[in-house]
Amino acid sequence: MPVADSAVTVHSGPGKAPIGAPYAVAVAVDDRVRRSLDYAVRAAAFAAFVWFLWSVPYAPHRHDPFGDADTEAAVRAINAGYPFQLMYLNGEHDAPTIRPMSAVYGDYGIPIAAAFVARAGRWLRGPSFQVAPTVGREILLSLFVITAAAMLVPGMPLLAGVAGILALRALFEWGPMTLGPAQHWGVAYAAVVTAVFLGSVVRPWTALRACALAALAALAAATQLVRQEGSIVPTAAAIGLVVIAALAFLARRSTRDVDRSGLRRVALRAAAGGLLLFAANAAVQPIERWTFSRAWGTSYANTSAAAHGSGWPLYLGLGYVSNPFNIAWRDPIGQVHAQLINPNVRYGSADFQNTLLGEYVRIVIERPWLLIRNVAAKAVRLHRLAMRQSDMVPGMAIWQRPAHTRFYVAAWGVLLGCLGLLAWRGTPEAAVVWCGSIALLAGATAGALIVFPDYVGGLQGATVALALVMPASIAGALADRNEPRAASAAASRRILAGWLALAAAGGVAAAVFVGVQRWRYSGIEHAAAAADPLDGIEARQFRYAHVFNDLPVPQQGRLVARLTSSRDPRVARVIDLRRGDLDLFRPEALVRSDAQLHLIAWMGRSFRAPFPALYQGATHAIFFICGECAPESTVDDFPFDSGWTFINDLEWRGRYRMFSVPLNAKLKAARFFHVAAERVVALDSSIQSTGLRSALLAGARVSY
Repeated sequence: MPVADSAVTVHSGPGKAPIGAPYAVAVAVDDRVRRSLDYAVRAAAFAAFVWFLWSVPYAPHRHDPFGDADTEAAVRAINAGYPFQLMYLNGEHDAPTIRPMSAVYGDYGIPIAAAFVARAGRWLRGPSFQVAPTVGREILLSLFVITAAAMLVPGMPLLAGVAGILALRALFEWGPMTLGPAQHWGVAYAAVVTAVFLGSVVRPWTALRACALAALAALAAATQLVRQEGSIVPTAAAIGLVVIAALAFLARRSTRDVDRSGLRRVALRAAAGGLLLFAANAAVQPIERWTFSRAWGTSYANTSAAAHGSGWPLYLGLGYVSNPFNIAWRDPIGQVHAQLINPNVRYGSADFQNTLLGEYVRIVIERPWLLIRNVAAKAVRLHRLAMRQSDMVPGMAIWQRPAHTRFYVAAWGVLLGCLGLLAWRGTPEAAVVWCGSIALLAGATAGALIVFPDYVGGLQGATVALALVMPASIAGALADRNEPRAASAAASRRILAGWLALAAAGGVAAAVFVGVQRWRYSGIEHAAAAADPLDGIEARQFRYAHVFNDLPVPQQGRLVARLTSSRDPRVARVIDLRRGDLDLFRPEALVRSDAQLHLIAWMGRSFRAPFPALYQGATHAIFFICGECAPESTVDDFPFDSGWTFINDLEWRGRYRMFSVPLNAKLKAARFFHVAAERVVALDSSIQSTGLRSALLAGARVSY
């Protein structure tokens, strides 16, 4: 150390020992004590966490089934000699169905790990080795032990590592973490691991720290195997780090009286950390595909990775608010709409998710305000859930406990408090941690805000990480300040100001884009209101509804009148055999094109959804068309050769509405149709076609 080196060069006189020697010895002893204490704290934290994992979530349940049907199917396939595949039983006298993991939408991180366990077991114990149904729990126990070791390895910042262990412990105590299926805790795990990575990446890189950072990046990236949206967290953090690195370089050039070489080092570490996260995240699926291709004997180009899929949930996520696209949060809606977009696409095919993803992107670009309305509504719901001010709905597996609410409130206070501290006496390293934590929060809550808000696991993980890991990381960065306080605070303020200015600029650019798109859309609305509706339907098919459903009611009425007065053979306008409440649902006209069937109906305001809701999503009514069937027919009588879809509960607003369904052979040949709206009144597993029991709202026969 510099102080010790200068002390030992000063002598009291000839033949005398250096007067600094006792001080140097004291410093060396103090350093050894400090290092020993550091190792002791790390070892104690690691041992305590591993003991907790063993004694609480693992040991009492070690012999219980893992509880995941896909993992059980994978274990059966592995033991039968079919690695990375799924074996589903079809009864005592029927052969089982074996399907590759890539052919079934899902998150297969645990089954993939089980296949490697089987391979290792057969190499060590012989070909008779069998994987137990409980293997998933052992795999997860190992995962969390490895995670704790990566956080606490010597060389990693002690405060950040211990805070990461405490965050994991809190999430095990109050949820959502368990040694079970990762559907609800995968994103929370990614948030904590990424938070520790952020708290460590801007500190000086030693060989041991670089290895630990690589391990944490790999663990965060691998989360996508157990829960696909977990990949958003390291991706958001990586983007944040690269942007912050650019801001640090700018601050280095524009700020006087700062350690420019120190700012350069911080910027390089942030950039390197961002690129490391990017690389780890991008490598997961290619490695998975390569593994599958080797096991199955197929070429890499013809082998797909297993994935839960993004297009389907993103598309349905646009239906959280009222919208003209007939979208709502119910799986069959996505299946029907995919066939409308591409009649050749089939559920489970490689093109299914891509078809819905492409339509999602098209809608968001053309009408970005719909995405903004959805995000705003979901943010309100998410906040109310976080504050325990909203009712829980069926199918919601994660509950917000009082401890989660306290962490949620504390996280916002910590964020604001740290911002004020950094503006006053911050350091560039601490500013990077704060800005990166904002990116982490955005990534952890993206699934809830863009897809469905009741998946609060990511928010729970992010708020615990922000309340524990972020302040610990910032405290460690402030304690290691190596430059004058005024200069480091100025650099910190410049980075924070750049981050906030960038966010403001992004908001302004988004507002301008929305304004331009809104202006263009108003022209489309005026053109649709003035044109012949039959020509519009023929030209745009089901997408004509995307404009028609948005028009004011008087303009809708004029277009409906033009259809009902048309003599075109494609228009069915003879309506009789009316039943039910026609003020609530009243068919007005039906148009049959070459590949689709389009209905325009009046939808009143008096629909009341059941309370509490029967399932996730506000879709408690069904629109149903069957060809040449009895008036009393229901969707359960013709579930596969009729046209039907769910209706968003938010669309009963006293307006006309257009629906479209694919045209099958029976509907194409029909001379008349039975059209009805049905209310979902109960779940009924005895009804194999839909699993729903429904009751008539209103219906009629529509013929040519």
